[in-house]
Amino acid sequence: MSSFYCYYLCVFFLGCLFPGDILLEINGLRVHTLEQVFSQIQQTSSLIDCKLLVQAPKEGILRSSIQCFNSNSKTKRYVRCLFDYDATKDSLLPTGDVGLSFKSGDVLELVNDQDPNWWQVCL
Repeated sequence: MSSFYCYYLCVFFLGCLFPGDILLEINGLRVHTLEQVFSQIQQTSSLIDCKLLVQAPKEGILRSSIQCFNSNSKTKRYVRCLFDYDATKDSLLPTGDVGLSFKSGDVLELVNDQDPNWWQVCL
């Protein structure tokens, strides 16, 4: 099977993945082939827990990934950092300890996105 077909299956069943992402585990079991991925997905009747090695997406893909989020969803949502940020050097924060520093490629859990200009996340 082609890598495009594998990418299509992962996006269809698992949500927003990007070219270059590597699927390591499904529901705690390591997967190495497309057949193993498909088998694990077929055997699961509830939520699928995936462990990924993520790559920073190219510009333009970020917009489409944000559209995949549903703010009313009760499932955990994650965002991938596309740049480095040092909260201690941010002059708009009252003190550096109220912000969260992160590096490009870090994956953060989205906790609150009700304000379109400010998201609450945890590392």
